[in-house]
Amino acid sequence: MTIKDLKQAIANLPDDGEVYVQRIEDFYFEENNWSVKLMKGEQWHYLDKWNKDVESGKYLDREQYPDMEPKILKKISDEEMEQSMEQYITTWCCINYDGKNLYVTSHY
Repeated sequence: MTIKDLKQAIANLPDDGEVYVQRIEDFYFEENNWSVKLMKGEQWHYLDKWNKDVESGKYLDREQYPDMEPKILKKISDEEMEQSMEQYITTWCCINYDGKNLYVTSHY
């Protein structure tokens, strides 16, 4: 679906309509190799800040951070960083079931 398609789908819908997105089962990703677009969201940025703070030695100040044990002061791995990214998939189309709400379909 393109932005043009989306604009057309919402052209006659009321401003107070709700937006629903079709739920997709993990099966499609695990068994049919559907792909996702990874984006650095809130969790990724939080973990990135943690890594930078650990690297800088910020938490080694025992007066300011008395509960920070050295054993927990480890950087988050690249693999964990990637797993923390937001996952998005392409939508297929919008359906007008009831003339009021927007139903976005991710499965063709």
